[in-house]
Amino acid sequence: MKNLRAPWIPALLGVLLVLATVLVYLPVRHHGFVAFDDPEYVTENRMVQQGLTWAGVKWAFTTGDVSYWHPLTWLSHMLDVQWFGADPAGAHLVNVFFHVANTLLLFLLLRRLTGALWRTVFVAALFALHPLHVESVAWIAERKDVLSSFFFLLTLCAYLHYARPSAANPLSRPGLWYAGALLFFACGLMSKPMVVTLPCVLLLLDYWPLGRWETVTPRRLVLEKVPFFLLSAGSCVVTFAAQKQNEVVQSLERISMLERVQNAFVAYATYLGKTFWPADLAFFYPHPESWAPGRVIAAVVLIVVLTATALWLGRKFPFAAVGWFLFLGMLVPTIGIIQVGDQSMADRYTYLPLIGVFILLAWSAAEIGERWKIPRSVSGIAAAAVMVACGVQTTAQLRHWRDSETLFRRALAVTTRNYIAHTNLGNVLVAQGKTAEAIGHYEQAGKIRPGNAEPFNNLGTALLRQKRVEEAIRAFEQALKIDPQLGTARHALCSVLLAGGRTGEAIPHLEKILASEPGNAAARRDLGFALLQTERPDEAIPHLEAALKTLPGSAAAHYDLAIAFFKSGRTDASIPHFQKAAEEEPQNPEFLNNLGWALLQNGNVDEAIARFRAVLKMQPDSGPTHQTLAIALLRKGQAREAITHYQSFLTQLPNDARALSDLAWVLATWPEASVRDGPRALELARRANQVSGGQEPEFLRSLAAAEAENGRFADAVKTARLALRHAEAQANPELADALRLQLKHYETGAPFHGQIAAPHAPVSTSREHAASP
Repeated sequence: MKNLRAPWIPALLGVLLVLATVLVYLPVRHHGFVAFDDPEYVTENRMVQQGLTWAGVKWAFTTGDVSYWHPLTWLSHMLDVQWFGADPAGAHLVNVFFHVANTLLLFLLLRRLTGALWRTVFVAALFALHPLHVESVAWIAERKDVLSSFFFLLTLCAYLHYARPSAANPLSRPGLWYAGALLFFACGLMSKPMVVTLPCVLLLLDYWPLGRWETVTPRRLVLEKVPFFLLSAGSCVVTFAAQKQNEVVQSLERISMLERVQNAFVAYATYLGKTFWPADLAFFYPHPESWAPGRVIAAVVLIVVLTATALWLGRKFPFAAVGWFLFLGMLVPTIGIIQVGDQSMADRYTYLPLIGVFILLAWSAAEIGERWKIPRSVSGIAAAAVMVACGVQTTAQLRHWRDSETLFRRALAVTTRNYIAHTNLGNVLVAQGKTAEAIGHYEQAGKIRPGNAEPFNNLGTALLRQKRVEEAIRAFEQALKIDPQLGTARHALCSVLLAGGRTGEAIPHLEKILASEPGNAAARRDLGFALLQTERPDEAIPHLEAALKTLPGSAAAHYDLAIAFFKSGRTDASIPHFQKAAEEEPQNPEFLNNLGWALLQNGNVDEAIARFRAVLKMQPDSGPTHQTLAIALLRKGQAREAITHYQSFLTQLPNDARALSDLAWVLATWPEASVRDGPRALELARRANQVSGGQEPEFLRSLAAAEAENGRFADAVKTARLALRHAEAQANPELADALRLQLKHYETGAPFHGQIAAPHAPVSTSREHAASP
């Protein structure tokens, strides 16, 4: 027995605690990030991914992202990236380091507070190895748990030195220790605000084991905690403001106060149950909004009886009251009276509160052992068995955290109606290419929680991958019906509608996006494109110009604006943007082709021909380019080469009425007799009118010219008069005047030669080349 009191025993036990904790948790170094909160905290957080920078420090102290103000947590994640880059192993091991440090601090603190060794070891070992603590350690996003607890325990250590100064210690200066306690507490609050209950914890420790209630007046005990309470109050205000801003605080209309109180009792009882039987643990426990009356009554009875018992026993065994109220009190911020999020409870919330239960168990077991004369060897074996059982169960629970899919499937296996797990598993499966299985999980999530927009939004995206466009549109519309402010669903719906040519339906959605996000360049450009598609180029131009200011290097943005200028008749203004688009993407044949057409319309024939020839070098079979080059060559009087390109175009599109008519016109009217070919012109013109339905005045004009070239003047007169009627009906005076001139030739028995028409080839506005960057 004498050896067990040797001064090296506590040090040895501390080393064993560290080794056991590290041995159990070391496998996390092979775990990855999980697709729940880790993206927001680390992998997809732009500021964190830059490492530790001055801009990042300023952001950490001013942001309310993820509904908390916890700058020290942000800084710790930035340091992870600075030191370890994208490797999650480093971040996991940092969590383990803090958990080990917390275990040692708890051991040293309780040893100094109570003087008890084996009970303290038992509490620290339970803290280190209990499966309920796996979530706080194995989840990188829960760095805030282990970090805030580190500062919480440092605060208690500093307060201990303040409340129980040692005359033999030259560093024993109560004022400095008190200031240190305040500093550590502030750091804890800046890591996670759950430690706001610390002032009440200090009052409990004053009762036991410090025993200050008997030596210090109640007034002084309360007054010395005022600075701590002020820090807590400030943290509560800042946290509540951040949570309101992020809209995560649930309204009383959704979850009434009665339902919250019922859930609080059930959560307390469930936490106790999982403390003694830590089975079916999950990363998320969905809030049922109402519990079965029998379960609520049982929970209320259990908590009331245990509270009364703790108060009754507390007069003789103060550890009973202190342990119990540590558990109850430290859970108050997360017990759901102020409901944040959709969970009913969470394993991570027990990280510090379970210390109270562990103290209660350790000291109660010691009292029972002494009263019942249980040999210490038996107690030691029982305690060791408990530790081994905890270690085994913790090892098993750790395996569920190795990756996202395993974590989410485990939650679905041990909980019911877990729409969060269904949704997140669907996201993981989509990333793996298992879209069909993902769709089933999204649909299940939507059935469980039909008022939640996210599953429907993600379902729409998954359906698109399977080309089920109409079903995707309905899913996006359902998401927007639930949450009209859900920008991702509205963006996706717009993209689908635009891709499907349903431009008119897309325009109101784009306008709503811009009403809430006026700086959204992609949406502004999409609206400009949609207005183009509905032949409203003048309305499109301001939107496309605004989008281009934020996307100056975007070829597609320049291209869309060029199209808008061209369609509005401002060809000069379109050319620089066509040129810029072609410079940014010199291998894009459509950009070069339409630049050539704009140059041609502006009278720059030689430059246009050069662009068309460049396109044909890249794509020798480009039919539209053969057509536009033919038109340009006609402007230069190079009819024979133009005819060759028309024929190349018609080889690919033999029933293109425009090309058939244009080539027929050239073969029937070209001034040089060696170029003209009356029979061929008549054949082509007839095909053009047959394909187009015989009602287009330009195509009828070509037919009349071909008939006249073949000496069929009566037919030519009849056809020309029909063409004139249609031109007049279409209010096309320029074409009507040309037809009257040609009609005079046919009426006198003469063909029409020597005047070259300028055929029209529309500029392309395909979404393939005008998609948002």
